[in-house]
Amino acid sequence: MPGPPGPTAGYRNGSQYLFQPIGAAKYESAIGGAAFAADLWGPTHVYVDGYTGWTWANKGGDWIDSAGVKQGPSAWASFAANSANGEGVAFRYTGVDVTALLQHCQVNSKWCAFILRLGPNSRPRGVGTLFTSNQLPPSITVTYTDASVATLACRIVAQNSGSSAIPATVLQNTNLPAFIEFERPTKPVSSATLSITVTNHFGGPSSTINLFLLDPPINGEPVTGLTGLAASAGALDAGIASVAGVIGAQRYVDGSVLSDFVATGAAQGNGNYDSEAFFSPEFWGGAVDTSKWPYTVTGKWLTSPGLMTGWSVVSSNYAGDGFAPLAPGLGALRVVMPDSGLAVGAEAGYAGTGAASAKIFMPPAQMGLLDRIFVRYYLRLGSPYRRSPASLREVRQGGAVKWAAMGGKCGITPSHTTSDGGFSGSSGGKFGWQLRHAWYDCEAEPDGPLKNGLIPGWHLYDFLNANPAGHRYGGESQRVHNWGQIGGLGGMLYADRWYMIETELKLNSVNAPSVAGDGQNWTPDGELRTWIDGRLVYQRTGLVFRSTPINNPAPVPGRMRPMRELGVKDLLFNWYNGGTLPNMVDRSIFTTGLVWATSRIGPMKGLA
Repeated sequence: MPGPPGPTAGYRNGSQYLFQPIGAAKYESAIGGAAFAADLWGPTHVYVDGYTGWTWANKGGDWIDSAGVKQGPSAWASFAANSANGEGVAFRYTGVDVTALLQHCQVNSKWCAFILRLGPNSRPRGVGTLFTSNQLPPSITVTYTDASVATLACRIVAQNSGSSAIPATVLQNTNLPAFIEFERPTKPVSSATLSITVTNHFGGPSSTINLFLLDPPINGEPVTGLTGLAASAGALDAGIASVAGVIGAQRYVDGSVLSDFVATGAAQGNGNYDSEAFFSPEFWGGAVDTSKWPYTVTGKWLTSPGLMTGWSVVSSNYAGDGFAPLAPGLGALRVVMPDSGLAVGAEAGYAGTGAASAKIFMPPAQMGLLDRIFVRYYLRLGSPYRRSPASLREVRQGGAVKWAAMGGKCGITPSHTTSDGGFSGSSGGKFGWQLRHAWYDCEAEPDGPLKNGLIPGWHLYDFLNANPAGHRYGGESQRVHNWGQIGGLGGMLYADRWYMIETELKLNSVNAPSVAGDGQNWTPDGELRTWIDGRLVYQRTGLVFRSTPINNPAPVPGRMRPMRELGVKDLLFNWYNGGTLPNMVDRSIFTTGLVWATSRIGPMKGLA
């Protein structure tokens, strides 16, 4: 059997199946709380996937007809749904010939995912699903060319309603049009027939149901960055810190120890890396003091001692957590986030679980002035990473029952956080900013393309009222910030695989006339991009991250004001579970090959 569509395995659009099914519409509370609404992951009128941000090119679904025409009118298979009369009457249709459709899917390595559409002048019709009471679910019977016979089970029937942005994959009756997917044939197909129940026959007998082959947009972006700064370095980034344009790098070659990359002891200070007192006063108009930050911690992570307990540097022969080296002789920074251990019904308090909250400061000449930065690192999720409803333990928060948070913030990103802004809910404007990544688990019960990994994106929720009106991205759907929107490729990061993540931030201009000509001191020309393994998966322009004049209150001991032009101040390594609820499963991540620079970096040389 040919592999799935997409560039290769390991990407959302290269999964064996197109859609993520679920086992139940909701998970009932075991301790008297509200049920968890589980129908989150399937397709909608707008999205191929209701959570990753992968969008249809044409609302309502993209298909190819039997003539190979995109959105064409020629159905691959049709049947007249006229065998029963009366509203609400169900009738099962069998023997619908779908041979050509299944042969095309098998030979061309297509998903067996279709759109059911009513023909011209047809009356409304609905079809049965996997959840229809007292009715068999849809199925396809195939006879292979070796004369063996198999039944391809239906995996999902999903509503395709233009009036709903929420997936609906567990209805007992789904009105047409609808999305449907079956298991894939495993051998060459000789013949195939569809069996499906029409659950109602509204408004008279005349209706035709047509099947078209779904053809979602696939990320066709070329691999770029091959001539980036890493191409001028040696194998596995040897000497890359000396390449022009590179600001800094961390190489976890065998023999490295944690103190090579993380400030410890006196250099670490008291763990308050947002205290102005630890920095050279030059960033607020004072004198240069090279005995202070960032001079004493150049190129190293700075974090509180309490958050270093789960940090370690592992060599290339490390064997835990499903680890395999990116290349021989190259280890990684390992960070663990253990299960909080809270029992079902226990009081959780109002704090999530942090495993990393660390910073690497920009060099003095660039700190607070840099307005464009590229960050490249390789990421591997530790395994096992198979989430299920069992992971969704219920706890109490001030007495109220809450389901565990299975998502949060992560990544290595640029920032300019201050004591007055830039973090949770306070990013943007004149106070400060940060650009953490977001991540989410899929707790659907059945296996599928959203299992064994996380859904990544940008966490722009924090850009709320501090940012100018019209640029408060926290009010937008997270789907528009997730990385799967360009043809699905970035929609998932799976465990047991290395991914090269490279991001670009171009801060918006300040103290310049606005495009609207209204005298505002910011211009909406900020840009944000993400590449995974060299392919563009996210791009957004016209953004605002900062404005002037910057906030300049009187100095306060233990606090930090914005500096200079609100340019990039540091790299932030943040890995956090929640909101305000703790982690409920054991997790680990590995990073290696970290480089930050003023232009495109690209992949390490010497990788197999």
